[in-house]
Amino acid sequence: SAYAKAYDPKDDPTPAQQKRVIDFARLVSKGSDEEFRAKLGEYLDIDEFARYMAVTAWLSTLDSILGMGQNFYVYLNPKTNKFEFLPWDLDHSFGQFMMAASQEQREQLSILQPWMGPVKLLERVYADERFKKAYLEKMAEYDRTIFQPERIAAQVDEIAKAIRPAVSEESE
Repeated sequence: SAYAKAYDPKDDPTPAQQKRVIDFARLVSKGSDEEFRAKLGEYLDIDEFARYMAVTAWLSTLDSILGMGQNFYVYLNPKTNKFEFLPWDLDHSFGQFMMAASQEQREQLSILQPWMGPVKLLERVYADERFKKAYLEKMAEYDRTIFQPERIAAQVDEIAKAIRPAVSEESE
């Protein structure tokens, strides 16, 4: 019952799934550094989390795990029994979430610590060398490929054509 308020399952978790959530939460909040490093890969798909965090940090979306601790789902993959993070509601990306920080603070976020305030999970994961290596590799890869300014500008122009009529209709 102590976890019921913090976690909002979208289905009825089995007792084993409930225990898995509790065990991971306890590892994050109470495990020693050695225990955390040793067991992190048993609970978290480190490569997938590195991908998720690289995109989240690059988008500078503070209305997320980086700032408000919201707008993501944690999925316990039944095939791997590991947790995966899924983003949603990214409308305040590109540093546009003014409730989290000033414009100057949002512009100065660090790639190595992209979150605001204490976030124990991120503090501990970012200290893990396996994660850090995967994360920085993903950042470099995405910087060379998907996050090219001209590519993003072309996508914005394409989307603008598709939504312009609806925006015009709703503008009244």
